[in-house]
Amino acid sequence: MFQFGEDMTRKTAAAAGASVLSVLVTTPLDVIKNRMQAQQAAGMSRRVLEPAMERFAMVGCPTACPRVGNAALPPICPPECYVYESTLDAVRKIARQEGTQVLWRGTREGLMIAIPMVGIYLPLYDSWVERCSWMGHYAPVVAGAGARTISLFFVAPLDILRLRVQVATSVLMKGESGNAAGRVSDWRNFDWGQGKGLAGRARALWRGYGASVARDVPFSGMYWGLLEPIRKTLLAKCGDREPTLTEVLTANSIAGAVSGTISSGLTTPLDVVKTRQQIIGEGSARPPSVHQLLYDVGRNEGMRGLFSGVAPRCMRAAPSCAIVLSIYELLKRML
Repeated sequence: MFQFGEDMTRKTAAAAGASVLSVLVTTPLDVIKNRMQAQQAAGMSRRVLEPAMERFAMVGCPTACPRVGNAALPPICPPECYVYESTLDAVRKIARQEGTQVLWRGTREGLMIAIPMVGIYLPLYDSWVERCSWMGHYAPVVAGAGARTISLFFVAPLDILRLRVQVATSVLMKGESGNAAGRVSDWRNFDWGQGKGLAGRARALWRGYGASVARDVPFSGMYWGLLEPIRKTLLAKCGDREPTLTEVLTANSIAGAVSGTISSGLTTPLDVVKTRQQIIGEGSARPPSVHQLLYDVGRNEGMRGLFSGVAPRCMRAAPSCAIVLSIYELLKRML
């Protein structure tokens, strides 16, 4: 029993270390993905804003927007500055208008999520996949989905806070006051369901948890179901000898990147639904269900709405999954 506990502690420490590097590298793509999805939800597009752009008599987004009056107030930018046409366009506009540091907004919350999330998720997967070995090829799918469901529960409140911090500028576009970004990112001003009773507090803290499970359980099932065969195929080239550390890292990096990209792309519609549920204002005690949102987005916005932010989501998944998996395996051997 002691050995099992010691092994789980070692795996948890390895997973926590891997998650830190992943968050630092991939947070900018997470910010961009959430901004693009919030933009789509708010109906912000070049076509919709064309009349406003004509009134500004400007072509494109300037390098720096002018400030009028109080320097503490946000600059006055033409509407096109807040319309992100692609991942690179979003990087350019955010860096120009808000500063490069904004691309790492939500890093603190991301670390607070990733360390317990991955620290629970990966060791639990390792344990369950061994116990479910009798299920054959389905063992990774079942173990991954189960481990993800449990780990999600513990970080759901922090995930909402991170999302609202990252889309703060998108909230401003919808007419909030100039200091909205500061209010959203302040823990003391976050809606934790104060004064709403136990049930109201639970709804506020775990808003979007159902959508998170609906997204991450299929993602984890597909991810591990694809990853294990790819990893075994790559390591099979070593034959009967023990694979070297370089071979293990290469196999895990390739398998993680490929599996993560495919799984992220296919589950993007569910990610869109999760984002919309979690950015709904405080006045909405009961956000629409996952099925209702999927139907509404598909009917009103088509494939463009369902796959909003798919490029940065996939671009984020490839390095994130590769880093977490390879560093996790490396630290397991070192610790």
